[in-house]
Amino acid sequence: TPDNSIFFFELLPIGAYRSNEAGQLLRANAALVHMLGFDNEAAMIAAVTDVANELYVDGRQREQFKELMARDGKVVNFVTELYHHKTRQRVWIRDNSHAVYSEQDELLYFEGTIEDITASRLAEQALRDSEAQLRTVTDQVPGMVFLVYLRRDGTRQYRFVSEGVRSLFGVAPEALLADGALLRRFRHPDDDLKTEEELRELHGQAQSGTSQFRVVTDDGSLKWVEVTSSLVSMDEQGTLRCGVMFDITERKRIETLLRETEERWKLALEGAGDGVWDWYVQTGVEYFSKRCKEMYGYGEDEMPERADLFDELTHPDDLAQMERDRQAHFDGLTPTYVNEHRIRCKDGSWKWVLTRGMVISRDAQGKPLRMIGTHTDITERKKSEATIWQQANFDTLTGLPNRRMLRDRLEQEILKAKRDGTQLAILFLDLDHFKEVNDSLGHDSGDALLVEAAARIRACLRESDTVARMGGDEFTVLLPNVS
Repeated sequence: TPDNSIFFFELLPIGAYRSNEAGQLLRANAALVHMLGFDNEAAMIAAVTDVANELYVDGRQREQFKELMARDGKVVNFVTELYHHKTRQRVWIRDNSHAVYSEQDELLYFEGTIEDITASRLAEQALRDSEAQLRTVTDQVPGMVFLVYLRRDGTRQYRFVSEGVRSLFGVAPEALLADGALLRRFRHPDDDLKTEEELRELHGQAQSGTSQFRVVTDDGSLKWVEVTSSLVSMDEQGTLRCGVMFDITERKRIETLLRETEERWKLALEGAGDGVWDWYVQTGVEYFSKRCKEMYGYGEDEMPERADLFDELTHPDDLAQMERDRQAHFDGLTPTYVNEHRIRCKDGSWKWVLTRGMVISRDAQGKPLRMIGTHTDITERKKSEATIWQQANFDTLTGLPNRRMLRDRLEQEILKAKRDGTQLAILFLDLDHFKEVNDSLGHDSGDALLVEAAARIRACLRESDTVARMGGDEFTVLLPNVS
C-alpha cells in the first residue's frame, strides 16, 4: 500500500532501494541517499542508470548478484563494495534483496535493503592485523604460546596458538584451534590424570600455575614439557588463561644425570649453562660455580661466598616468597626447593632466575646441613610472559587498557559498588572528524592524534579511574565512587 511504501522507503533507518534487472535505480530511501553521498533521491535516480558501472567497485559482482537472484529469487547477506558518489571512497555494504513479480509472473524489479558495514569490516581487518602482530612476536618465543578458555566441565577451547606447536607436537595451530582436546592424546598415560587434576585446580587462580608432564609424539618420541599460565579473565562458565609451553626434555635429561652423582650433576649443569651453588647451611658458607658468578657479572673472586650476603642481592619483593619456599623444603614439606626470583647483578640490573635445589645431608635431629642447587636464567621467558600479558590486556598504540581489561575492571567495580553502596559512571567518548584527519593527513597523523587524546583524557582523571580504548577513535571512561 502507499502507506507501507512510505514507511519502507522513507522511515527505514538503513538503506532501501528498488532497481530493475538492467541495473537502473527506481527508488532509494533517505538513508541510502545519505549513505552514498547524493543530495536527494531524484538526483540519485538520475545519476544511477547502471549500478554495475556507476556504484559497484567491481562490476562483475553485479552479475553474481543477478545469478543468485535468478536461482533463488532472493539474495541474502550479499557483501560488496560501492562507491561514495562525492568522495569516491569505498563503502562496504550488506545487501538483502528479493525479486518482485507481476501477476503474470513477469519480473518487475528487485527490492531490498542495504546496510553500511564499513566500520565492522575495518574492525575485522584491524583485528587481523593485531593478531598478525601478535603472531610475529610469539613466533620469536621458543615453545608454544597460547590463549585457552578452560570450561568448568573440563573441556577447553584454544583461542590463540603460536607456530611453536608444530615443533612440540607436529600439528598445525589451526588443528588445535578446531579441537581443544587434541593435545591430550599426546600425553603419557602415566601423567594424564595428574595433569588433568592440575588443570582443574587452575580455575580461578590469579597467580601463575606451572605443570610438567611427558608427551609421546606420533613418531614415538618421548618429550618432557613445561606449561606456565596465568589468569586473564573469568566468568560463570570458566576461565581464560594465557601461557607458554616449553620443551624441557633436555633439562629433564640433565636433571636425571645429575642425580647419579654430585660431581656429574655439577659438571652437566655447567655444560648446560646453569649456575651451580653449594650451601653449607649451618655455617652459612655458600660456594658458587664459575658459571653462576658469570651469570651475574662477577669475576672469580668478586662474589660473596656467604648465603646471607647473597640473599641481600634478591629483589625485596621476591625475598619473602623465596624464604617461604626454602623453609618448606627444609621442613620436608616439598621434595625439592624451587623458586623464581630476581637477583641484582654487578652492574645494577635485575635478572630473573629459576633456582632449584635439594638438601643432601641432615643432622641427627633432621636439620639441614648441606644443600646443592642451580640457577637458571629465565629473564627472556619472563619478558615473553610480560609481553603476552601486555598484548592481551592493553592497546598497542595508546597503551590504554583494551576491551578485555575494561570488562574485567568494570565487573570488579560493579561488585565493589554493590558491596559498598556507592555509585559508578561510564562515559563513552569519540573524536569528531577523526576520519577527516586520517583522510587528509594520513594514518600516522591519526595515530599521533589518538595517542595525544589518550594522554589528555588520562590526565583529567583520578588514579582510581580507568580510560580504555575500544577501537578506532572510541574511548570509554570508568568512574567509580561518584556522587
